[in-house]
Amino acid sequence: ALFDIGVNRGPKTSVKYAQRVINMLGYTVVEDGVMGKKTLTALNCVYRAVFIPRFEILVSTAYEAIVNNHPAFEKFSNGWEARSKRLLLLV
Repeated sequence: ALFDIGVNRGPKTSVKYAQRVINMLGYTVVEDGVMGKKTLTALNCVYRAVFIPRFEILVSTAYEAIVNNHPAFEKFSNGWEARSKRLLLLV
């Protein structure tokens, strides 16, 4: 999931989304976009079935925000939505 979104949005953004989810789940990591030891350890402690749906919501919401802030990107919204929904297949 992180790799897929990292390809589209950049690895730092993908890791920031993961860190945000990790923090939502009660861990404490800095949301700096760096896959350091604390982030990796926390990520490895989280169940995929818990992590992926929350990660997908962040990704989907971010794509919506891009379209809302830049209407010219509306043409990409269906593809972006499909990309984020495919993450749920990883559960």
